[in-house]
Amino acid sequence: LTDPDAVPRWIFLFNCFAMLAYQSLDNMDGKQARRTGSSSPLGLLFDHGCDALVTLPGSINCACLWGVSFRNDPAIAWLTIVCPAMSFFMGTWEQYVTGEMYLPIINGPSEGLIAGAAFSLVSYLWGPEFWHSATAYDTWIAPAITSITTVEYESGRVRNCDIAYYIFLAWLVEESTTRIFGLARKYGPRAMLSLIPFALLSCASMTIYFLDSSFVLRNTRTCLHIFTAIFVEMTFSLQLNHMTDSEFRPFRYAMIPLGLIVLQLACKGGGSPDEFLLAYAAVLWIFLLR
Repeated sequence: LTDPDAVPRWIFLFNCFAMLAYQSLDNMDGKQARRTGSSSPLGLLFDHGCDALVTLPGSINCACLWGVSFRNDPAIAWLTIVCPAMSFFMGTWEQYVTGEMYLPIINGPSEGLIAGAAFSLVSYLWGPEFWHSATAYDTWIAPAITSITTVEYESGRVRNCDIAYYIFLAWLVEESTTRIFGLARKYGPRAMLSLIPFALLSCASMTIYFLDSSFVLRNTRTCLHIFTAIFVEMTFSLQLNHMTDSEFRPFRYAMIPLGLIVLQLACKGGGSPDEFLLAYAAVLWIFLLR
């Protein structure tokens, strides 16, 4: 947080306005297309493809404004990146299975983006250091607990970013479990097969860090590029299969090199796959943008 190369504060203010603009435009484009009669399957695919593409950069922005990274807070950094992607993928999966997109009253495209803009504004005003202080816990939560129990609290025990993370995680768990159990009960276990690629991607990214955290720290940006590219590929394919009424294949060829990286790190042989990782990222993006 005291690094001279840290993100300048004005970036957080710009990010705040950018997220609000994106939130407004993203909620207006579909209504405008239907109002003018210009809606089309291609427009829907392009819209969701762009949303998938910006999901991971938005999550990385959130990690930056919270001041968390894989070096100082690996668990929160990983969940900050994976959880929004999970929410987006499960929304697309629900649309693929049911044929309709349902957004709960509190959802990512509306309230989630507004919350992200508010987080950015706080980081602009008080800096990312605010999220590593314990003002919310010491001022409101701990005194409230003490007033109804005999438990003594320790000052500074829970940071502000921890509280925001716990609230976000509780919302995601509730939303995900409701969707999974609801669709499994209605459409059977076969509907769960489409969730396998994202589950494997999440587990593989976590496994790589546990096997060799220095590998992730050396190649953080490249790892994030790969995660984003694979996520966009599988989400875009799921949306395309929904539109063409075809079957989504859980087996994704784009994830084979990722499995080889996990295997090499697990076997501790053949050196570190740094160069292979860079080539993998380049080929993935060429494949997506071809």
